[in-house]
Amino acid sequence: MSGPRARQGPYRSRAARKFDLFLIILGLASAAAGITVCYYTADASQPNWSSISSVLAAFIAYIAFAINARMNKLNARKQHTITFISQTRFNSQTYGLHSAAILDLRRALSRRLNYDDLKDRKPKPEGSDTFLDHAYWLLNYWDFVAVGCYETDLDFETVHLNLRGAVVRVVLELRCVIAEVRRTEPRAWQHLVWLFLYFADESDIRLAMPDLGPKPDFLSPQETFIWETNGGDWRRSSPRWF
Repeated sequence: MSGPRARQGPYRSRAARKFDLFLIILGLASAAAGITVCYYTADASQPNWSSISSVLAAFIAYIAFAINARMNKLNARKQHTITFISQTRFNSQTYGLHSAAILDLRRALSRRLNYDDLKDRKPKPEGSDTFLDHAYWLLNYWDFVAVGCYETDLDFETVHLNLRGAVVRVVLELRCVIAEVRRTEPRAWQHLVWLFLYFADESDIRLAMPDLGPKPDFLSPQETFIWETNGGDWRRSSPRWF
């Protein structure tokens, strides 16, 4: 299930885009206002080049500050993502417990899981949790990760490089649950479905599409094209926002 390399991210949250746009407009407006005010001397006969040079120097310093702040923000987000992955996935006994339960059932049945397999069976006869409870936990966990990617709280590329295979596998393995639940609750796990569209290759998208439920209600035109065509050579185009 090899897929193309993800870029910086397919989507940026509205808040992040508005903040970056605000910094750009603020810098340009400040430079324009400064140059306009100091372009002429008091008698309005000659350009005041020394004041203009000062304004341009301040504008360049502002640009350098904005770029440095942006890079620091990106680096902090990547570090946060790595910490999150290591603490909640690789070092989590809870995750291992739920994942192992589904894997053991899959091996015991030696076939694709269906909804009744998960609903009517328990890993331990004396326990209260069914395999469906384990499936819900896994899907909720990965939907949480997907929301972090969508809202840019987690670094999209870092998640792609480290967790792409896990996201694709959990959707393919538990697509029977996704299909059953999203039939009546179309907003359930829709961010996980969105992330699957970016992480899976075309053959996996076509395989899972009948079980993914209704189209998520926040897809961009490009993402809607993916949905309507069951994949395709769409990921070669640039993301919506650098």
